[in-house]
Amino acid sequence: MKKVIEEIKGTLKKKPLNAEMAHNLARFGQAYDVKSLTDKLINDIEKLIESKASSGCFTAIYDLDRNLEQINQEILTTFKNRGFNCVILNSQVNENIKNTSLYINWK
Repeated sequence: MKKVIEEIKGTLKKKPLNAEMAHNLARFGQAYDVKSLTDKLINDIEKLIESKASSGCFTAIYDLDRNLEQINQEILTTFKNRGFNCVILNSQVNENIKNTSLYINWK
């Protein structure tokens, strides 16, 4: 019971909204801080990989937000450290690429 009460108290204590959280609210429908947004995106990519792998695929592409460079680098590092081959594709790689994406494979 104490744990439930502590969880309720924790959800009642809202962090003050900052510009980054407002951006995330507009983009993702929820005001995430950097850590929770990074965790959410990593979780989403893991689900995409599981889905692709279960259907016999060895690659996946996940759209990233070009305005969140710090988070994009954290995601890239996380998956590289797990043994995946991955790269961030954007206009720096090729001027014809308009969106920022994570290309990842496991073969």
